[in-house]
Amino acid sequence: MKISFDKCPAPGAGAVCAAAAGLLLGLYPEQSAAVLIKAAGALALFFGLSRLVHGLGELKAGGKCGGCLLLAAGFLLAGLLFFLWPRFLLYVLPFVMGLLLVIYGVLRVPMIWERWSWGLSARLSGILWVLLSLAAGALLLFFPAQAALILIRLCGFLLLLFGIVEILSGFGCRDGA
Repeated sequence: MKISFDKCPAPGAGAVCAAAAGLLLGLYPEQSAAVLIKAAGALALFFGLSRLVHGLGELKAGGKCGGCLLLAAGFLLAGLLFFLWPRFLLYVLPFVMGLLLVIYGVLRVPMIWERWSWGLSARLSGILWVLLSLAAGALLLFFPAQAALILIRLCGFLLLLFGIVEILSGFGCRDGA
């Protein structure tokens, strides 16, 4: 039998990297989060510096670039915050997301009343959606760091599973072609 490489891409470095990254995220979520946050901080610093250089060049050329300089200042501040205090983001971001989920759940309550006449399934799905939003928001509000680590660990295991499936499907496709 002839193997068609057009239909079956080789299980490449992407699948292996996904499996390895998933394993690292799943086993060491706090350290992985700190590294990812510092990397995001470094990227924000580089982007802020590039916007600052661009904005100063525009000002020197006589153009208006107040927005560029404001954007640069925001990215530089965020980059410094993420790079110097990575644990700060682990506490603040889940708290903000929890607060937004609680607000979202409370704002969805009138939707249940609007759809009350649509039938039992519409009422139950609306109530369930509101309860899930409120419960997830409360968990993120009261346990922000633990919730963030659980989410990172879950993403790591999903990434590991994705990488393993990609590797196995690549080998299986070649054997069965």
